[in-house]
Order: sequence, then structure tokens, then C-alpha cells
Amino acid sequence: MSQVCTTLTVTAPKVPEFRLVEIRVEPDTVAPGETVSAIATVENVGSAGGTATVIFTRDGVTITSKSVYAPAGETREVEASFTAPEAEGTYSICAKLG
Repeated sequence: MSQVCTTLTVTAPKVPEFRLVEIRVEPDTVAPGETVSAIATVENVGSAGGTATVIFTRDGVTITSKSVYAPAGETREVEASFTAPEAEGTYSICAKLG
């Protein structure tokens, strides 16, 4: 009896995988009520392009969220503008993936 064979290759699906590289604010010192830009750098370390949602916070409270598309293996910046608080002080500006 004769037999013919071939191979079957099964691979994991290609998916994006994001990580935050850094965040900065420009300018980093302002007067109360002035406009500030927060810029987060997102890296896609996955095997497919995709859209990441970045949530910007001030002292743990969400300011806004922005989405950015990043091809596989590439880095993109996403920027959000907001108004500085009216009260003088030092504030923690953070970014997290949503």
C-alpha cells in the first residue's frame, strides 16, 4: 500500500504587544492655567501592527486618553494637551496602556 505525506506548520497568530518607553511634559514648568503637552512613547514589540490606547493621568486621576497606531517592531509618540492646575505645586503626570 502506498502513502503520500506532507507537513503541517502551526504558528501562533501575529498580535501586537505594546509597552510604554517614556513620558515627558513640555514645558515641564508652567504658570497655573497654562497649556501643557504630555508626550508618551509607545513601542510595539509584537509581531503585528495595532492600535494602542494611552491613558494620561495627573496624580492618579485620568486627564485624557489617546490612541496611536504602531507597526510591528516600531515606536510611535502620542501627545495629549491639557491645562495645568490653578494651584501651585508639583504634580505627577503618568501614562498607562488602556
